[in-house]
Amino acid sequence: MRRQEGPSGPDDWDQNWLIVSGAVRLAEGWEWTFEDPCLTAWEAVDLVAWLENPTAALSFIEPVISFGVVRRFADRRHTRIGLAFEAVPHRPEFVDDEFELILEVDNADLAAAALDWWWERVAFPPR
Repeated sequence: MRRQEGPSGPDDWDQNWLIVSGAVRLAEGWEWTFEDPCLTAWEAVDLVAWLENPTAALSFIEPVISFGVVRRFADRRHTRIGLAFEAVPHRPEFVDDEFELILEVDNADLAAAALDWWWERVAFPPR
C-alpha cells in the first residue's frame, strides 16, 4: 500500500487515496496481480475493525474490493472477497469484470491479518 500523490488540504480526498496492491493465485493455476487507488485512509481504518470482528459485509467507495462473511464457525469463518474492475484480469473467464473468492480463514489468522493491516496503514493516517 502507498499513498496516491496530489495536492493537499483539509480532508483532501486526493491525499487520502491509498494504492492497494493485490496478488491472486487460484488452485486452477490462474494468477494475476493488481494495483489500484481503490481505498481511502478512512476506509483502511474500517478494514482493520472488520478484520478484528468480521460479522457483516464491508464495501468501499470504489467497488474494486469488498469483504463479507459467508458462514461462521467457532474457530474460523468462510470469508467472501469480491474483486471487480481493475482487480480482475480482462479475460473471457471473468464475465462482467467481477470475481468472488470464498476462503476458509481461522479466527487467529484474521486477528494476525488485522494486526498486519494496522501496521501497514499506520504509515498512512487520514489527512
